[in-house]
Amino acid sequence: MAPIGNSQASQRTLRALAGSVFAAVLLAGIPARAQLPKDFVEKAFAPNATFAEATSITFADDGRIFVGERGGRIKLIQGDKAVQVCSTLTTIEREQGLLKILAHPNFAAKPWLYAYHMSKDYKRHYIVRFKFDANSAVTSLDTVVTLPDLENIGRHNGSGMAFGKDGFLYVGRGNDELGGGNNPAANWASVKGKILRFTEEGKPAPGNPHYATGANDGEKSIWARGFRNPWTLTADPISGRIFEGDVGDGTEELNELTAPDAGKDYWYGYGVGGGDGVGAAGGKAIDPIYFHGTGAKGECAIVGEVPYNSAAKSNWPAEYRNRLYVADYCGLSIRSVPLDKPAAPVNVQNDGNGTLEFYPNSKKKVGLTLGPDGNLYYVEYVNAGKIYQISYTGAAPVNTAPSLAPRTFSMRMGKAGTVEFAISAVTGLGAATDARLSIMEPNGKVRFQGNADVSGGSVLAQGFHPAAAGLHICLLTWSERGEARQAFGRLMVLP
Repeated sequence: MAPIGNSQASQRTLRALAGSVFAAVLLAGIPARAQLPKDFVEKAFAPNATFAEATSITFADDGRIFVGERGGRIKLIQGDKAVQVCSTLTTIEREQGLLKILAHPNFAAKPWLYAYHMSKDYKRHYIVRFKFDANSAVTSLDTVVTLPDLENIGRHNGSGMAFGKDGFLYVGRGNDELGGGNNPAANWASVKGKILRFTEEGKPAPGNPHYATGANDGEKSIWARGFRNPWTLTADPISGRIFEGDVGDGTEELNELTAPDAGKDYWYGYGVGGGDGVGAAGGKAIDPIYFHGTGAKGECAIVGEVPYNSAAKSNWPAEYRNRLYVADYCGLSIRSVPLDKPAAPVNVQNDGNGTLEFYPNSKKKVGLTLGPDGNLYYVEYVNAGKIYQISYTGAAPVNTAPSLAPRTFSMRMGKAGTVEFAISAVTGLGAATDARLSIMEPNGKVRFQGNADVSGGSVLAQGFHPAAAGLHICLLTWSERGEARQAFGRLMVLP
């Protein structure tokens, strides 16, 4: 990794380093350009929380927010501060370290945090899983995936992680910067240069192309092939579409992986004459959906792509929805392009193709994500970086996420009673007939589950008999206009 700060490297050196995310350098003296569109603001989120080379931020569905630092520390936002809750043993040689963290999509019931990191002896990557209690203490740590040993100098190793709407864990593994006849990207016998798909326990996922016929678990776990350095993966929880950002040599790519053709490579599939961006391979390769040139405007690596579905709960105006927001590490830009896949790949540096220069001069970062409030978040990648929120302050219809506000704040262990919540930001709950409430003990065990009494803006759980002390997570689920909805609340049970 290059030192934090500006570099005086030449364009030639920049191109040589552009294949690396962490080793990429910023050009000195980038001129000031336009900022966010009208009525959009950027502000520090939890302003007293700082992070040393943060690589990832993840929002758990029970309200907890975790940030991973490259050196192995994992921190939790508490109020406007951050506290370390666990760590991994790793090394920060070259592009290595704690590269990604990811909360399980049903964290309230399965409080698991996945971490993708390099081993301390600089030999291989692991995906480990921390289990937390309600007080954010670690109760167990398991290794769920062991990836193959390094074959090269520790670059182009990937690290993308995302849970799909199908409940499977998608993982990006790079090609170890192996070229020519040694490039494994198009070879089904190697998991390198691939997108892998696992169960939440780290087993090959049913439905993978070679799940039933693969020679081993590695081949059985492959979902798609033909990648160089799949640094980012994102799943749209509404549409189920999967996107991947491939850090390139001459072109930075965005690919859609929702339903890949198992008979084709993506464009870094050197076995079919692919490589950067768009080329002519006689229909044997899968084009990226969007791309931009490496170095053309200072760019060097795609480090975030956020599908902003038009159905997302947010107050953002319509013209900023149904778009894919793309962040580059060196270029500092956040651009967006239409989320609907066009007939041909879109070069985001060309005019007239729907490209929106949303934020041309953001801070240096290696992550971009959508928060549960419908706003964009990223963590600045410096020695004392902060979380930044990009939100809309104009007069647009607000469609915020629902929440449960406790009217019953606490109960005594062993005594039965009625739990009551007020529910906010809901339009169709009053007519819902399928509302169900679950109350989970601090260890994740479901203690109460049944149809919820919903009337007059209140949610009642009658006859709840707590058997354990501590903070209980309450989950209300229902359907609203055919869409699955949920809201969370908390209840403290006293000894």
